Amino acid sequence: MNSLTSHRFRRIEESPATVLTGLSNTTPLYLHARNRMAEMAVFTTLSDSFQSDDGWLSFPEQGMNLSLDAMQHLHRVAVNHPTRPSLALEIATPGEPRAVSFAAIPSLSDLEAFRGALDLHPSQPLTSCQYHDWRASHLIRTAACSCCAAAAETRRKDPGSSPLARILAHSIAERNPLHCRLHSPSFNFALGITPADLLLDKGRIAITGDDRASMVEIDPGLCHSLLLHREEIDAEPMTVLRACNSLGATELVIATPGHAGYDRWLEFCRVV
Repeated sequence: MNSLTSHRFRRIEESPATVLTGLSNTTPLYLHARNRMAEMAVFTTLSDSFQSDDGWLSFPEQGMNLSLDAMQHLHRVAVNHPTRPSLALEIATPGEPRAVSFAAIPSLSDLEAFRGALDLHPSQPLTSCQYHDWRASHLIRTAACSCCAAAAETRRKDPGSSPLARILAHSIAERNPLHCRLHSPSFNFALGITPADLLLDKGRIAITGDDRASMVEIDPGLCHSLLLHREEIDAEPMTVLRACNSLGATELVIATPGHAGYDRWLEFCRVV
């Protein structure tokens, strides 16, 4: 780490709904969410939020829905750097210390406005050791059997051979818009993206949007199966791909308008 860079950690002692509601319309932030299989992010100004009767907080314009009951801790993480200071709010949910985060980006966000919104709430300082020890103890990953673990590593060694990579490359070539949804018991996050670039690195598959403000990253090792369907969503035809984990649960959905892409996507899924 650069010797000029230091981190400061604080645990916010306020209700998550109060803290998150206060972020609406403050400054553009980097909104990032992750489950075991994938990550999605977009740089955006948060819209007004609303809370449902069943305990979910929604930012409708960003497609983000958060379970208030699942939020275990909120951490404020400040990176002190002489030229690129940054500040993030991290939401910890069961088994995932940074399930969702909101970050002010140097030169793109109003860092003082974001800091002011977080300063309104009581918090307790944590040392670096306390924070990282807590993260290590809080992170839970399901152990795979030896066969599943070996198959996952094989998929990571050649991510370009994954049907997901072929589908995303085809979407880039055809300039097809995609509707992506990240699923978790703690949150749901929907993102519209027209992919411009495909990145294959360190066993991961990633796309960046043509707006240069959005991204999706996938771990093909944890994508155990793909389900492809023609569907009608809000009376509109869609080609829908569901990526499932080894337990059969859907963690990521990728859809594109119309049914024209179905046959080509099916062909990519059939190629081994």
